[in-house]
Amino acid sequence: MTHASGKSHTTVIVMRKPWSSARRRSNGFFLTFVTAARAGVARPLVVALILAAPATPGFGELLKGPGAASYKATYKMSGAESGKPIEGEQTMYRKAPKTRMDMKISGQPEVSMFMLENGNFMCSALTGSKACLKVPQAPAGANAGSTIDSMTGKPDDLNAVPAGTKQIAGQTAYCFTTQPKNPAAGAFEQGTICLSKEGVPLYIQSKSKNGEMTMEATAATTSVPDGDFTLPSPVTELPAIPNIPGGIPGGIPGGPPARP
Repeated sequence: MTHASGKSHTTVIVMRKPWSSARRRSNGFFLTFVTAARAGVARPLVVALILAAPATPGFGELLKGPGAASYKATYKMSGAESGKPIEGEQTMYRKAPKTRMDMKISGQPEVSMFMLENGNFMCSALTGSKACLKVPQAPAGANAGSTIDSMTGKPDDLNAVPAGTKQIAGQTAYCFTTQPKNPAAGAFEQGTICLSKEGVPLYIQSKSKNGEMTMEATAATTSVPDGDFTLPSPVTELPAIPNIPGGIPGGIPGGPPARP
């Protein structure tokens, strides 16, 4: 508390606690009012401007946001897998429990994976015309083994440390360095993930023994129409092939290799 005195007036400046009733909120700031006595007349003076800094959301809290279960994001991809460079673009569609991935990898045919309630489907123009195959299970790398899922699927299994914020695809992204508490064989060993306030993954960087991958969103939204999960062509059911995940040699063409 500070007092300034003179013949004609006295000013009292008070810094009130945040729960004081003598305040008003305006544009993220708290304005605290007190009075000054001058010639026996009281009048209000603004004497304190206190910035109310917003709390940084935690990793687990962000992953409970609406965007974690429903979003569409397009990513620029770059990295290497088993010594081979990977460059391209991936668009991820999520509307729990449905997932779709469109992959455009340099030098590879475009592939779309659909993980739906009635099965898993791979759609591509491998033979020159668009076709969809129903596969017994999602090929390795297309579902729980994907880079995004491995870093967001089970937050309690990760050590996540706040790493500041950055602007990505026109949104504020909250970043965390992450590391599995119990790394599985072939899983990522360390990485960085940045999430929007709704929980949408906007930036993913991961490293493993097999290589590294960086994905940065160029566009992202939490609005995902049901029509985005409509298969683009009739379906042919692919029989299971022994010892080959999903019945597809090598996993997804243009995608991560199938696990042994």
